[in-house]
Amino acid sequence: LMHLRLAAVLDLLRAGLNVWFTDVDAVFNLDPFPFLSKKNYQVEFGYDTPFLPKGKDSPLMVMAGFFFMRECGAHPSNCRLLTETAAYQRENPSKHDQYCLNHVLALHPEIEYGLLDPLLFPNGILFFSDRAPQMLGVKAVVVQNNHMTGVASK
Repeated sequence: LMHLRLAAVLDLLRAGLNVWFTDVDAVFNLDPFPFLSKKNYQVEFGYDTPFLPKGKDSPLMVMAGFFFMRECGAHPSNCRLLTETAAYQRENPSKHDQYCLNHVLALHPEIEYGLLDPLLFPNGILFFSDRAPQMLGVKAVVVQNNHMTGVASK
């Protein structure tokens, strides 16, 4: 089922639109666009590992449900990434969409992507459990409530 949402994102990217994709459990506190990297990466992902990264060699898991992706005309590898991810999901229906995206992304080192600052765009563990942004006096731009499962807990 998750490959269907990638199909919708692909339609928008192919139509020449940039897409900020987010799951419904995100809370926007500020306009996120001013906080994108000045390097104009073709895609910027939310970081979804339960600790703050300690440099480029930190273990990495990007969020399948939170990213900013630039249109496919100038960045055709974005469409390939999502097309291959959707195909991998269909072939491996027991795999979580995030696993599928990270698996396919690892096969494409040519894709230049950025990571959204995990203090400004924290996942649920960093914000609700570790309280990293709050302890450092950082106002989170967008908070992902992805560490809780189920409707009642959210």
